Amino acid sequence: MHTFIVFIYLFIYCVLQAMCKDIDRQREIERLKCENDLLSKRINNRDSLNIIQLEAKNTRLEQEKRSLQLIIDALCTKINKDSEHELKEAC
Repeated sequence: MHTFIVFIYLFIYCVLQAMCKDIDRQREIERLKCENDLLSKRINNRDSLNIIQLEAKNTRLEQEKRSLQLIIDALCTKINKDSEHELKEAC
């Protein structure tokens, strides 16, 4: 009898979890629909289209900036290591 009760509790727990996930999915679908509607309205507006293009360009430039900063940091580290190595050899 005890095993059956545990089984029932586990079954109810799984059902409730599935219901919660379904509710979360429905909320996410509604959020995405609203976001899609807003983006559609923005695309249909010329000024908004320019803003979207500028935002995309800004994102690309930010990514490029991060990449270049990594290269700069690596080169500075190499220069510092080379300078330290030359100082050790000179002593």
